[in-house]
Amino acid sequence: PKELAVPFYWVRQPRVLPARPGMHRFVWDLRYPTPPALERDYPISAIYRDTPREPLGPFALPGTYQVRLTAGGKTYTQPLTVKMDPRVKTPHEVLAGQLTLARQLVAAIERDADALKKAQALRAQLQALPASAREGALGPSVQALDGRLAALIDAGERSKDSLIQMNGALARVYEAVEGADQPPTTQVKRAAADFERRLAVLLGQWKVATAGVVALDGQLQSAGLPALKVER
Repeated sequence: PKELAVPFYWVRQPRVLPARPGMHRFVWDLRYPTPPALERDYPISAIYRDTPREPLGPFALPGTYQVRLTAGGKTYTQPLTVKMDPRVKTPHEVLAGQLTLARQLVAAIERDADALKKAQALRAQLQALPASAREGALGPSVQALDGRLAALIDAGERSKDSLIQMNGALARVYEAVEGADQPPTTQVKRAAADFERRLAVLLGQWKVATAGVVALDGQLQSAGLPALKVER
């Protein structure tokens, strides 16, 4: 609570379906899973003890779904129909296009977050190496890889792309797409395509960095030091 910028009574607590016997109620918010955006905050439109952190997942389209509950080794299913708010006249095909772009952006945010997590883990291993490795004969190789990872994680300059900066940029475009039941604007579509292209460049740089770990691992093992671990 002390880390929040809003009163704690705003906050929606985690919703977990109980496993104990008996009748329980669980309400689906009609959204897909939340994207792993680094920057998340509570909106000013607070609901007492029920304000979720944004961004939330994309809205599901109106249509027929199936609820599946597995408990005690048995699976139970029931149909579920989601209907459009009758006050909203947006055509179904427009909503479908909006959802497609939103899920595309969520997938991009997930790729970014995954690469960021792995890059940070690899850099932590480099920084945990003994001084003999960081300052001795292996020093130039270790420092070169560390510098490459540092720039990839957070360039520290607005003019240069980094995984942290790109995560925020993709999340802002995603929020623009999900902001209303309307077709995404041309500018939003153009921004989404541009950021996805730039993310592909960053992911290519991450791939090059991981390729350089193989050569460094050989040097570390020759020096009697443990090899680096790169998550795949």
